[in-house]
Amino acid sequence: MQQGRDPHNRMLSARELEIMRTLLCVGGRQMDAAGQLGLSYHTVKNHLAVVFAKLRVHSLIDAYIRMGWLAEPVLWREMPDGSMERVLPASPQSHSPEGGR
Repeated sequence: MQQGRDPHNRMLSARELEIMRTLLCVGGRQMDAAGQLGLSYHTVKNHLAVVFAKLRVHSLIDAYIRMGWLAEPVLWREMPDGSMERVLPASPQSHSPEGGR
């Protein structure tokens, strides 16, 4: 199977891509992916840790977004006039506690 044009996909080995595809198919359940691939749970977990490090992410969802296999969620809110406005994700700096010095 072709690894795709995304440079993040080219960073991953064929086995890592196979594990990522299988995890996507089984809803992210590592034990189910291991059984389907004939691998141990620990092998899948280790491959996943390597994938996260290569992609510089901390979750399966973030990995799929980085790989281009999943779109970032777009949130909308209804304005008082009935129109819809896109809610932009908060930057990491905006999550710092105020006055916590």
